Amino acid sequence: MSGAAMKWARQQRIAHAGLTHLVSTLAEVADGKGATWRSQASIAERMALTDRCIRKWLRALELLGVIQRAHRSNGRGGRTSDLIRLRLDRQFTLTRNAIRAILQPEQRAGRNEVSNRNKTSFQPEQRARDKVSDQLRSEISTQEHLELNPQSPQRASGGRNSTLRVVNGGRA
Repeated sequence: MSGAAMKWARQQRIAHAGLTHLVSTLAEVADGKGATWRSQASIAERMALTDRCIRKWLRALELLGVIQRAHRSNGRGGRTSDLIRLRLDRQFTLTRNAIRAILQPEQRAGRNEVSNRNKTSFQPEQRARDKVSDQLRSEISTQEHLELNPQSPQRASGGRNSTLRVVNGGRA
C-alpha cells in the first residue's frame, strides 16, 4: 500500500462512482511508484464486481489518461496480468460528459451486436393475408369439430352434405 498513491487517489475528481472506487482500489494495491501487477480477476474480487466490468472501466481509465497499462504475455501466446501504473504526476477532473463519451459508445455497440432482429414494418397486405388465414383456420377447425361430433347442434338440418356458414370470421 502506497500512502502517496492513496493521497493522490483522494484528490482526483471523477464524476463516476465506479471509476472513483476503482482508482482507490488500484491506489490501495499499488507500490510506491503507483504501479501494480494485480490481475483483473483479483481486482474484480476485491471490489465485488465482474471481470468484464473491471476490464471496461480499466479501458476507460486508460483512454482518459488516468492510468497506463503495459500488456504482458507468458511467452507461449497467453496473457498474464498487466502492469497498471497510476499517473501520479497529473491531477484529474473528469466530468460526466467526458466519462459518458468513453463508456456509452461501447454500450451502444454491445446492444446492436446482441440484437440481430430485422426491424421491418408490418404492412397492410400482410395484415389482410393474416386475416384470411385466421378465417381459414377457423373454418377448418369448425369442420373438424363437426366431423368428430355428428350430433353437434351447429350442424344444419340438411344432413351429411349440408354446408357450414361461418359468420364474422368464426369469431364470437
